[in-house]
Amino acid sequence: MMVCLRIHTAALVSVLTLAGCQPGAPAADKPNAPETPPLQVATVPAVSRPMPRYVTLTGTLVADRESNVAADVTGKVLEAPVDRGTLVKAGGVLAILDKRSATISSREAAANVDLAREQAELARMDCTRADDLRKSGAIGQAEYDRTKSRCQSTQLSVDAAAVRREAALKLLGDAVIRAPFAGVISERLVDVGEFVEPRTAVVQLVAIDPLRLRLNVPEQLVGQVQQGMAIELQVSALPNTWFAGTIKYASAALREQTRDLLVEAVVSNPEHKLRPGMFAVARVLLPKAPTTVVPEASLRVDGELARLFVERQGHLEERIVELGTRDANLVEIKKGVVSGEAVVSPFALNAKDGATVAR
Repeated sequence: MMVCLRIHTAALVSVLTLAGCQPGAPAADKPNAPETPPLQVATVPAVSRPMPRYVTLTGTLVADRESNVAADVTGKVLEAPVDRGTLVKAGGVLAILDKRSATISSREAAANVDLAREQAELARMDCTRADDLRKSGAIGQAEYDRTKSRCQSTQLSVDAAAVRREAALKLLGDAVIRAPFAGVISERLVDVGEFVEPRTAVVQLVAIDPLRLRLNVPEQLVGQVQQGMAIELQVSALPNTWFAGTIKYASAALREQTRDLLVEAVVSNPEHKLRPGMFAVARVLLPKAPTTVVPEASLRVDGELARLFVERQGHLEERIVELGTRDANLVEIKKGVVSGEAVVSPFALNAKDGATVAR
């Protein structure tokens, strides 16, 4: 009895299994997947338009002029009214030396000029009388020649005294040391009470408006960078600010070791935001050239990846593009789109590659 029960049970399972696998058995109904509706998007054609071109270079800002301003006379420092960071104009006072000795010398020189002039006037009157006496034969030729020679020598004495007075006045003026050009004090090198001599540096003066940007132009770019070209530059201290300049100076030859050309651009710096020694990244503005451009609104940029959608035969194609320069609201497309293609603009967040476009 137990054996028969197992057989009947196994047979029943086999029958049920076979019945379920028959070709004529009705299949379960499956719901159809919903179709994605066509997308409503706006498109604009990619166009060819002249866009700015740049050559990117790196360089260092340096002072337009830099000088260790030195004394021209000997003396003790009485005043040192400037310090590091002081902005001075051309002719501004940097230091004042004890000028009592120079004042005495200038007074003495002035007195000597007056004395020489008095002696010259007396000699002139003697010469006038000598002329009359010579005509009347009252004096001989030798006496007449001595009198005329004295007239000439006294006039030369006047000239010499005047020169000595000018030298004394110069020493008096040099007791006040002045800035030879407008700039900022980088370092004060003397203090009140110190004794200075000619060639003793009193301050280090740096001109920072304008500045010079020294750029290294690789050999392969030398033909594109010329004097007179405009540049734009940025420094890491002010990453969101662009400064303007013009290439003004260029070396006559490439440097042998680095195979590059050293050029200098003059950069206006009226607000003194830039400082000598700053590292800068500069863009040399080249003549505009035609290239493919699209509206900036048509792009989605995620880090280094830029993409957009192009409509082609009623469907969307997602393109990864390489960007170039920007001008107003237009962006250069170096790779990924050609002029004439229909670009979705603005960028559609719900767009997908292959999606159908509604007509």
